[in-house]
Amino acid sequence: MTESSPTEQTNALLAAVVASSMDAVFSIDTEARIQTWNSAAEQLYGYTAAEAIGQSLKLLAPDPTNYAPGRGSYASFKASRFISKRLVGAKTEVL
Repeated sequence: MTESSPTEQTNALLAAVVASSMDAVFSIDTEARIQTWNSAAEQLYGYTAAEAIGQSLKLLAPDPTNYAPGRGSYASFKASRFISKRLVGAKTEVL
């Protein structure tokens, strides 16, 4: 049996910490592709490690400018905020 080096021991400890963390932990490469994914990330984001690893980070944060009006979209959200601002401070009769 070969004794592990301090680096290998540290890597094993860090892997155990990440694997047992209650927080979502993942890593990405220099091209923003997901490289590692723990079980808490599976619970939070709803993707298994097999589904997430290798995918673009955009999987987790889609571009809000890519929404089209009328699809429960970012534009609809902005419109609803605009409407609510117009109602703040307005007198409204309640029956």
